[in-house]
Amino acid sequence: MEEIKNFIKPDSLKDAYSLLQKPDAKIIAGNHWLKMSDITIDPAIDLSDLNLNQIKETSDCFSIGASVTLRTLETNSKLNNFFNGIFKDALSHIVGVQFRNTATAGANIFLKHGFSDLITVLLSLDTELIFYNHGKIKLSDYLKENISKDILTEIIIPKKTLKAKFLSQKNSTTDFSVLNVAASKCKDECIVSVGARPLVAKEIRIKITDKKSLSKDDLSVSNNPDTEELTSLSEKISNQFSFDSDIRASKEYRKKICSVLTRRALKDIFTGEDA
Repeated sequence: MEEIKNFIKPDSLKDAYSLLQKPDAKIIAGNHWLKMSDITIDPAIDLSDLNLNQIKETSDCFSIGASVTLRTLETNSKLNNFFNGIFKDALSHIVGVQFRNTATAGANIFLKHGFSDLITVLLSLDTELIFYNHGKIKLSDYLKENISKDILTEIIIPKKTLKAKFLSQKNSTTDFSVLNVAASKCKDECIVSVGARPLVAKEIRIKITDKKSLSKDDLSVSNNPDTEELTSLSEKISNQFSFDSDIRASKEYRKKICSVLTRRALKDIFTGEDA
């Protein structure tokens, strides 16, 4: 269990960032995972006075403060109406309401957990992150980089998605996902992200083209794909990802599930039908 020597609620992001540079300093968010660590924290930094718990909508994006809770994302009507309920679908089965009322989006992203359903969703929506010191960075790039001792302040989701879908396979309703898949359709491309591999989520982009331009070797899809095309594409997509085994599933099982969930998600965003 962690030991907190000092607890501070800074008045500004500048002060919070300065405090964070101390060797044993940590930001306290939902504290669901940090409390399981055997570490000394000095100081514990509480960002609750810095107004990072808002969801703002503009004409071209949604801006989500890093302190927004999973429950708020799950229940926000504007966000879910625009993105076909993808946040409700992905988050409503995580542990319980009490957990989701305190777990924050920023901590979920910053920790890069492989089991994160939220990261899988946000990757499929071409999300960008804003850090106090590092500035703006694509979520997909952040997952590959080592950014520490910085403060995630905003999550930016552009309003370019026409349809989105999230699916997951779980051994029980509130357990971590065995595998999760999110897919989005934009004007000229699809983004498919796969998480709980059990590695951290990763995304690939699929070009939307006319049927005459389709290639057997390329990752592309026609405007009106039939079942055969979607099945073939889903298998190609599954082959683009690496998988591993853990206590929940083998890597072989995950690979098979990936093609199935991907086909179902793609069918939904192209035809509106369940597969």
